[in-house]
Amino acid sequence: LLWRCPPTQRSRLLAGLALAAGVATLLLLPHLLWNMHNGWPTLHHTLDITVHGGGANTTNRAAGLGHKLGSVLEFSLGQLLLLGPAGLAMLAMSWKRRQPVDQPAAGQPALWSALGYAWAFAWPLLALGLLQALNAKAQVNWALPALLGVCLAAGWLTWRSRISCKTLAAWVLVGLALSAAIALGGDLKRWIGAPVAAGKPAWDIWSRMRGWHEALGALQPVLAPQRDLPWVMDDRALLVQTGYELRQLQPSLQSWSADGQVRHHFDWKQPFRPEQNPQGAIFLGQGEPPAGLLARYPGSRLLAHSDSGRVHLQAWLLQGQPASKAGNEESSR
Repeated sequence: LLWRCPPTQRSRLLAGLALAAGVATLLLLPHLLWNMHNGWPTLHHTLDITVHGGGANTTNRAAGLGHKLGSVLEFSLGQLLLLGPAGLAMLAMSWKRRQPVDQPAAGQPALWSALGYAWAFAWPLLALGLLQALNAKAQVNWALPALLGVCLAAGWLTWRSRISCKTLAAWVLVGLALSAAIALGGDLKRWIGAPVAAGKPAWDIWSRMRGWHEALGALQPVLAPQRDLPWVMDDRALLVQTGYELRQLQPSLQSWSADGQVRHHFDWKQPFRPEQNPQGAIFLGQGEPPAGLLARYPGSRLLAHSDSGRVHLQAWLLQGQPASKAGNEESSR
């Protein structure tokens, strides 16, 4: 933005940017202090998914050029999905700008102060997202703040090009229909009975949100009598879904981190301490409890399991020793 603006206005612009940076630093200070006192979990998480690379990142980096270009295309189309009607308007406006438009009248803001600001706000984040998509896999929401600049540019171009209300309404309606088709396309195919091709995943962008109600509901009769024990999970999504689906039981939800690292909010505010729970606990997960928990509770046993087709869960009772052994010791005494 400093490079684009007239030299006579750079000092004022620089002062405004410095003020904005100061306000942003003050707003981020509590977050930075929390990270500093908790082992920088935000930084570790970001490095893990972008630089260090788990299995998915390693696979993507080893893939060929076609896979990388597909990742870039997926990220780019994802930005249009997030933009919705504004994205379609931007494409239309970019095409219409090939035709001459009236120059701003005297006293109106120069081009750099409106459109230049919008693009300067948008393109650095979008460029970083595209580079990350080439390097590994970029989630579509990573560059979300950039869309504010894109929307500003779309609004400015719409006003400068003197688009009629009817034309603008048509773009918005088409954009809404496109967004709805992408969001609900998988449901529409299932409703009309369209089969899924063998070996190909179903078109379902809501897959992470489906199946929890059925899987947790099936476990509710078994878990209800155990509401006095803490319920332990090592997965953040499962903690959130359980807290909502079984809210009527008001369970005490706690998070287990094997290495003690603070990975998210639940590790910080609701950590599970085995030494503080000698009476045992309930473990919920996709499989058996982690080795660290089984070592502390050697008498653990499976209570029930459920399968909704998308979500597979097991409920375990964590206890210090098997019930039969404890009963024999009590009888001998």
